[in-house]
Amino acid sequence: MIISAKIEKNSIIPMYRQIFICAEAHSPFRRLQYSQDFAKKVFFAIFARQISFLLTFYSIKGK
Repeated sequence: MIISAKIEKNSIIPMYRQIFICAEAHSPFRRLQYSQDFAKKVFFAIFARQISFLLTFYSIKGK
């Protein structure tokens, strides 16, 4: 789990950080709302990646 979390930081977060910077530049007054959306997107991306990792792990272990 820890190793996959480190991979997530390297692969997913820079992409979302780029989107976040663009959104923040276009609308400084809605910064809080964008940061909440940003956090949700990152969380769900990592969460989905972890679940797919666990499912493949258990299916391999089952065989």
